[in-house]
Amino acid sequence: MVITKNQAVLSYYFRHFFSHRFHPDVMEQSLLVFETIEDSVEEMEELQGDLVGILVAATSSFYNNNDLEISVDDEVFTMFEQTAIDHATHSIKQIRYLENADLHLEQIHIYESSSLEQPQFPSSQSIISRIDWSQTASKYPPQPFETFLLDVPVSMRRNLRHIYSPILSCREFGARLSDIQDATNMELHEIETGIEYLTKNSQVITVGVEVQRWVAAEFAKAWCVKVGHRLTSPRPWTMPSGDICPATVRWMGESVLMMIISSPGITLKEVCSRFEFALQPVAVHDLITVLELAGCIRLLKEVFENMSLSSLFQRDVPQIEITYLLPTVDCIERFSRIFGGISLLPAMTGRSDSDKLETQRSSAVDEDLGELNLTLPILQKAN
Repeated sequence: MVITKNQAVLSYYFRHFFSHRFHPDVMEQSLLVFETIEDSVEEMEELQGDLVGILVAATSSFYNNNDLEISVDDEVFTMFEQTAIDHATHSIKQIRYLENADLHLEQIHIYESSSLEQPQFPSSQSIISRIDWSQTASKYPPQPFETFLLDVPVSMRRNLRHIYSPILSCREFGARLSDIQDATNMELHEIETGIEYLTKNSQVITVGVEVQRWVAAEFAKAWCVKVGHRLTSPRPWTMPSGDICPATVRWMGESVLMMIISSPGITLKEVCSRFEFALQPVAVHDLITVLELAGCIRLLKEVFENMSLSSLFQRDVPQIEITYLLPTVDCIERFSRIFGGISLLPAMTGRSDSDKLETQRSSAVDEDLGELNLTLPILQKAN
């Protein structure tokens, strides 16, 4: 396959849509530190270094009930006390003096204890499978709907027929969840259960661009392609085999999470707007689903009256629902533990593994001593 110059430029900019302003290795470093602490046989471990993973591990003690101890050498206290005596009447001078003084940070030691009960997190495979809307290609075309109903328990047939009818009537355009609700007047959980059953039996398939839609199997060709052994409505993480690429989901999901962390309370509409040049809204919704299942974010839905009336004589004031996205207090820890073990491809980060290691080495060079220290989290046993 020949890649033209325009395609290469597009690929370059596409990668930068998912670059965030936080440390690029925050997830890998955090996972390494957490695992090292958990594998320790000592009661307390020293957190040494200024890496972002060390900082995430230290701050995690404020919500997971771990003990965090700080040991400060007497010389540090003596320096502060002497500064207070010499400049007792001038607080500004005290601040200016401390700004230029050597605070001897190397003599301040931080120790953290591991939790007695190891936290339980869902696996990345179980979460990613929840956004796999593809179906086995060998099941298409499925048996006719009425024939399919003959093998369904009688108690379920009525609801399934009510759900299938509006989907079929929308033909290749597909029916939204709101369309099915308006046509059936059924409870939301009943509709979701029915759609899941119909999807599992290949009677309908999940598609969509702006929002999620469902189309009957006979109109699946308008949306889906056969990729490998799967019939799917393609997403950016669809591989040539038809399976989902975990690295792509982790890469894009991390970018969305970091945006929510930097803007707590951002609306779902705003997130879709920021990624609209790179992702379809329905793909953003899938990533939000991944983050919610991982426990990294929380959705808050509020209903407001829409003050944009179509007419001055309109009596009924329409209502609009706005979804706010809030990060959980342990979102970075949860994401790193669940997805941190999934390695990103060099095309996603713009650097190979050797380039990453070289960056770590060069950033750790001690200019005064001329020694080379690897920039890896260092955890020492407490004395």
